[in-house]
Amino acid sequence: SYPRSGQHPGGSNPNLRVPRNPMDVKALGHAGLHGWREKAADRVARRAPVADDVARAALGFFFFAVSLRYVLKTLRDVARELRA
Repeated sequence: SYPRSGQHPGGSNPNLRVPRNPMDVKALGHAGLHGWREKAADRVARRAPVADDVARAALGFFFFAVSLRYVLKTLRDVARELRA
């Protein structure tokens, strides 16, 4: 189940297989857009020099990364307080 006959996505490694239905990266990015983030992404995407859905996906990943960073920092701070 390679993308095209004779091509291997891993370069010279024919054992590396690509799933038949890879996750839609844009859908993952869009999943991070809710509430005010979605409204902000809509406004920015219209002005971006790329397709709207690509800009929205990139902004969704950005918002997700910022949120994840905040949660990880909070957990780290809690762990430090518990050790002290």
